[in-house]
Amino acid sequence: MNNPSVKAALRHQLITARRAMPADVKAQADERIMAALLTWLDAHRPSSLGAYLAMAGEPELMPLYQGLEARGILLAMPVALEKQAALVYQ
Repeated sequence: MNNPSVKAALRHQLITARRAMPADVKAQADERIMAALLTWLDAHRPSSLGAYLAMAGEPELMPLYQGLEARGILLAMPVALEKQAALVYQ
């Protein structure tokens, strides 16, 4: 998906749909996402992982992040060094 306008439209559509979900449904979806990520992590065993802090409407993965240190996985968070520039993970 290299078209920025298509990507932005899809992101907006998905966030709008998540915002419309009842809180309990959203929490269940987040649990399923975290379970799928744990399965992937167990299969691939990365030493580091790019992560993010959830903004409005995005899946909340903080409970997953809190357990990754015990697995020896280093988290890198994105930082915007300049407006309109690519994010840098630190």
